[in-house]
Amino acid sequence: MELENRTTAILPGRERLWATALGQPTEVLDALGQGDEPRVIVLTCTETGFASDQLSRALPGEVYVVQNLGGFVPNPSWQHASSAVSSIQFGLQHDTVKHLVICGHVRCRCLHFANHNTLQNSTDDDATLVSNHVLQQVDNALRYYWLRNLIWTNQLRVHAWLLDDDTARIATYSPKRGDFVLA
Repeated sequence: MELENRTTAILPGRERLWATALGQPTEVLDALGQGDEPRVIVLTCTETGFASDQLSRALPGEVYVVQNLGGFVPNPSWQHASSAVSSIQFGLQHDTVKHLVICGHVRCRCLHFANHNTLQNSTDDDATLVSNHVLQQVDNALRYYWLRNLIWTNQLRVHAWLLDDDTARIATYSPKRGDFVLA
């Protein structure tokens, strides 16, 4: 499945925040290989089939992995306790964490199940469905005031990744292109 050229859009009114929040893929890789302190939090789906930290040159302990079904980040307006959000907050207690990666994967059966009614009449292919989902989860994360504060004070960068399950290639979201591009 080709990951490039998936049409996605930033939600209206969020361009400035997204431009500040989203980092370059090399920033994550450059942060790794330093030691056993967590440097990156990766939020991903439980069914990816392998650990996201194995896709990089990370040393043990450098990637704090948070997994749930579908890689969901609840919107703070839902006012429900979330283990994903609590796990991100816990991971950010480490001063060495400078990157939050929200990573979806193309063959996410959780999303297909959650969207079963809309998928029957949809023409979206797998990568487009998941890429839009990843961007929605980034937007949900950016709605948390404590996360925005870390971004505005240059203490944290957020990354949107899309993993191809067949090839293990990662596409990252580029706000300048308005699309995911292969890293």
